[in-house]
Amino acid sequence: MTSPVQEEAPYRTVRLGARKLRMGRWGGGNDTRALPLLIFNGIGINMEVMEPLVQSMAAERPVVMFDMPGIGGSPAPLVPYAAWQAASWAAELLEGEVIGQADVLGISWGGVIAQQFALQHRKSVRRLALATIGPGLPFLDARLNILARVLDPQQFAGMMRGNVVAGLADADLKVLGRRFQERLRTPSTRGYIYQLGAISGWFSTPALPLLDLPTLVMAGSEDQIVPPANSRLLADLIPDSRLEVIEGAGHLLMFSHQAQFLALLREFLDADDSALKKVA
Repeated sequence: MTSPVQEEAPYRTVRLGARKLRMGRWGGGNDTRALPLLIFNGIGINMEVMEPLVQSMAAERPVVMFDMPGIGGSPAPLVPYAAWQAASWAAELLEGEVIGQADVLGISWGGVIAQQFALQHRKSVRRLALATIGPGLPFLDARLNILARVLDPQQFAGMMRGNVVAGLADADLKVLGRRFQERLRTPSTRGYIYQLGAISGWFSTPALPLLDLPTLVMAGSEDQIVPPANSRLLADLIPDSRLEVIEGAGHLLMFSHQAQFLALLREFLDADDSALKKVA
């Protein structure tokens, strides 16, 4: 069970055993039937970066998210951790929030943890949405020079700012780039390295055919970090899945193409179960 350490709504720090994590819980709207949405964020990305997207979703359903150790407001980890441990923290957070089941969204690095969470805590997940991620490392069609930059948190932050504005007009680019810059906090070196370590050698390929839940896979056609071939493979491996490729979008399509991203996500989360069955 979690216990609050300090309050700074909608954020607060909770204790999970000896570990502290900063979490956020937003909204819920008037529809008490809507399941909460649990979000696993991208590598090195703090919760504040997600606020525009989260606030839009929170008008309809509760949204729960947390900063990984050493990212945003969560204290840096003392020892490395694995993907299964990050998934277990999420399960503890849901228990502490008295949430029995949730829809899950995993973005980039968070898509790895979302897959692990769905495999590890299947009964806690109704529907799964995965954006700009594949079934594990190494990424298909990835450029070595791009992957090299991912290893450095400073270079990666700059690359993220470039990817978030892929495909936008100049005026939109300046506004979006500035907002992203204002919200992004450079992660601690240890926290970032441990995030990389958590997914090193991780892959879900053998287990995905057993993942029996509706899944939406989203990709950007111009993603250079996790090329869309990875998302296609992911969708091929998950029996009850659907792939959506957003044309002209880069890795952070949920920011640069937010309206399209939210429309796809809402349609998926709100659809009747029968409408989500894959047609053979």
